Amino acid sequence: MKNSKYIIWIFTVIALISVISINNIVLKLLIFIPSFLISVLTFIKNASNLINISDDNIKMKTVKRLTIISMLFVILIIGISFTHIEYQENLLLILFSIFFAYFANECPKLPCNRYIGIRLPWAIENSETWLYTHKIGGYILLPSSLLMLLIGYFFNLEVAVISCILVPIIIISILSFNFNKKLYK
Repeated sequence: MKNSKYIIWIFTVIALISVISINNIVLKLLIFIPSFLISVLTFIKNASNLINISDDNIKMKTVKRLTIISMLFVILIIGISFTHIEYQENLLLILFSIFFAYFANECPKLPCNRYIGIRLPWAIENSETWLYTHKIGGYILLPSSLLMLLIGYFFNLEVAVISCILVPIIIISILSFNFNKKLYK
């Protein structure tokens, strides 16, 4: 299990460094995609040990499903970003909105863990806070994903993604922190 954590971290760092520092698109993809896949597939293979939930548990199936969908989403977004199709920005906007609507739906089903979900420090420490955070996260992120589509259509992709991800995460963080604070009063 400990080796799998190292493999995940090492290949995630390699993937991130390749995206940030390599200018050649082909070389960037040749390093990023295998590194990213190794990291994600190692997590999926060892998820039950890392999260301490059996593979038969419905929550573990949610974790694996969300991990696979997230991996496909990242690869699709990167692939579309490097192409020069006519409606690239609209396609990216639709994909971001669909992914966040899906994530909002899966949020309340995630078990408390350090790997996937809204990983606020106080939510990871306390399972009640984790459940609250992901429940309100689902309620807030679903309309936010629809709002992202509207803002992106009338303004632009960057404004939509930043405002409809950053603002809800700040709101969720504040509500979650206050909930956790009340638990320990």
